Amino acid sequence: MAANNTTTTNKTQIAVRVNCTLTVEQDQILNWVPIGLSTLIMLCQVFNVSVFHVWRNREPFVLFHISLCYSSLILGINSFINPICRMVPWNWTTQMVAKAAVVSYGIINRVCVINTLLISVDRWVSVEFAVFYRNFMTHRRSRIIAAVTWTVALAITVPGIAVYHSGVIVSCNRPSNMNFRINGTAGEPWQVFLAFVAKGPYFIPLLFLFQARILMVAVMTRLRMNRMRQVMRVGPNVVNSRRLTRARMAVNLVWNNLAGSMVVVLGTVLANIPYNVLEFTGLNRGDAAVALLKLQNYLFIVQYLYTPAAYMIFFPLYRAVVYRPFRAVARVWKKPR
Repeated sequence: MAANNTTTTNKTQIAVRVNCTLTVEQDQILNWVPIGLSTLIMLCQVFNVSVFHVWRNREPFVLFHISLCYSSLILGINSFINPICRMVPWNWTTQMVAKAAVVSYGIINRVCVINTLLISVDRWVSVEFAVFYRNFMTHRRSRIIAAVTWTVALAITVPGIAVYHSGVIVSCNRPSNMNFRINGTAGEPWQVFLAFVAKGPYFIPLLFLFQARILMVAVMTRLRMNRMRQVMRVGPNVVNSRRLTRARMAVNLVWNNLAGSMVVVLGTVLANIPYNVLEFTGLNRGDAAVALLKLQNYLFIVQYLYTPAAYMIFFPLYRAVVYRPFRAVARVWKKPR
């Protein structure tokens, strides 16, 4: 009987390896699944960065997607830290490293969201103020804007997280989390303000508003082109022909460049809604249900996995770069021997 009890305990707990009570299921969900997802994030973002850098004559706005890819790559690397800390003996040192990883994850994730907001604002300006955008936006200015975006993201995130650093909750058998509370309270008004700025719930409505306006402009542009086609059928002349040509150019600019960016932005919006809901309702604190924390953390990660597919589907030039080596191999293969 004693032997049977020992066997059952070994199957359900892995106490010796991690120096705390951790079931096999917890080990898989908290350690191996995040490691697998982090590896996928890194592979996806390395693929994106490689394609974007090989992309010839890319437009300035593509640099904003490259900036997002780099921030996502850093986040994927950071996501390795907590699982590794749980897989080694759990002590004061590993707890401190895990807490530092939670803090850096929060900062990098906010950089990713603000990079996504930059993409959304850029696309909105490109359709709302098309002439100004074409005259203003250059590769040099896009690099400056991307650098300023990183600086702003760090400036609005680091102070709040630094004030509430004691609210970082790590455990060897629970998902890590950051609780923006001090000694069970929200803190002083200035601390609450810094926390609000750092958490950034206002970014989600902004993303929705920009995307809604972009979609509205895109639809109006398409309708304008259809009306010009009808005018050309009734009274074809040089003036109407030029107007139709400009309308077609506007439609191509709007629809060819917006689709991929909109999918990326909407993915970020959907992935961050659960976090904001849980934060607003207070369900993501230390006593929160493990299932809710898992949902929050996994959705944060999933938003960084689908971008290669979105770019492949909606960015023809991205797709052309990916196909280029295969076409070169096909040409070599077809050469007579």
